[in-house]
Amino acid sequence: MMTRNKYLKELRSFLGKLPKEDRKRILEFYNELIDDKLEAGQSEEEILGEFGSPEELAKQIFQDNGQTYSPPNTTSRIMRISAIVLGSPIWLSLLAVFLVLVFALFLVLWAVVVSFWCCVFAFGIAGIGGAAGSILMLFFTGQPAAAFFQLGISLAAGGLGLLTGMGMRKLTLLCAQFTKKSCVGLFHFFLGKKAEINV
Repeated sequence: MMTRNKYLKELRSFLGKLPKEDRKRILEFYNELIDDKLEAGQSEEEILGEFGSPEELAKQIFQDNGQTYSPPNTTSRIMRISAIVLGSPIWLSLLAVFLVLVFALFLVLWAVVVSFWCCVFAFGIAGIGGAAGSILMLFFTGQPAAAFFQLGISLAAGGLGLLTGMGMRKLTLLCAQFTKKSCVGLFHFFLGKKAEINV
């Protein structure tokens, strides 16, 4: 028994040569028309019987639009599917290479970020350690000039660590945003936008 969904699905295939928006508009029209007739008391079987077969209705739609109907070319569709299946080892390999390169790019990017953070921490540790060492040198070696010189170097290292840390914080946020947007972009590129719900 032909159901509404099956009927509209077959009608969609017979309207395949029409523009996408026209197909959508026509299918929505007949879907609403079926609803109206159901509310009027007709059965689904009676309504679909009035329309005729999906192919007959498609021919009528093409005729009303001043176009010549031609049945869908299933052979070319089968050939396209066969070409995709036979070519899958090639494009799957290319896809794998592309994904590996993208992963390597992100890996290098974050390796650089981590390396810079290590430098920031090194400056901070040098500043703290040098300041502590200069205090010990001042009290235990009796060389105030050397102690103050080391203290100055330590403060410079600590200040440099603080400044680079502030810069690295912003850089890390930018890298995180870039990574997120890139992953979302790749996701949409391969999976596409959410498909339209078929009527």
